Amino acid sequence: MAARTCLLGEIFSPAQAHALGMVHELADADEVVERAVEVAGSTPQDCVEQYAFTKRACQVAALRDIAELADPLDKELPAGMTSDGARHAHRRYWQQLKGSPAPW
Repeated sequence: MAARTCLLGEIFSPAQAHALGMVHELADADEVVERAVEVAGSTPQDCVEQYAFTKRACQVAALRDIAELADPLDKELPAGMTSDGARHAHRRYWQQLKGSPAPW
């Protein structure tokens, strides 16, 4: 899904994102904080260390990739995001999202 979003600019509704597994659950805007606190509180206090370990284990591959790629990609990012072609694409995307020409 990350590739579809990043490479194709595909936008998903909250229901689609949930169905695709991009988010675990949906909550109304006025219930988000309350639900987040509820979820956070669902881990028993005597399991917090194990929870943290498991979370790090689940994230380790992505964090390693980010650490290894960040510096080389950071050097390429400004040119890639500010070239004439990139600015044209950003303006086109703005037009698609907002229905009006980009103000820049």
